[in-house]
Amino acid sequence: MIVILYTSHWEEPAERLQRLIQSSFPVEGIEIYRTLGSFLHRLQNPPDLPFVVVLLAGEPNELFDFRSIDHLLGGTRLILVLPDQAEETLRTAHRLRPRYLTYADSDFSDLAQVIKKMAGPQPG
Repeated sequence: MIVILYTSHWEEPAERLQRLIQSSFPVEGIEIYRTLGSFLHRLQNPPDLPFVVVLLAGEPNELFDFRSIDHLLGGTRLILVLPDQAEETLRTAHRLRPRYLTYADSDFSDLAQVIKKMAGPQPG
């Protein structure tokens, strides 16, 4: 399995998230994208292996960028990491139909369990 991580804000939460993914379970690879253009290119050329997309929004308005590419995210195993718990942030996040969402200030232990579950067999 491949974990595709996108964040334009490489700060402490992104570093913690990367360490957690790399240490929690074996994956064929973790791909990190820091520009929307490079991330878009990857989504347009998806990997042959199963993959999970983790989007870490550094600020609430970044969710609107994600909404503009939701046609490429549809059907993916999508996890959102949100910058805050504001009502508008949550409303926008749910429009992306993530399989799971959490917050940048969490310890991400729950996220590791979710990715492990997603790595298992998927219904056809």
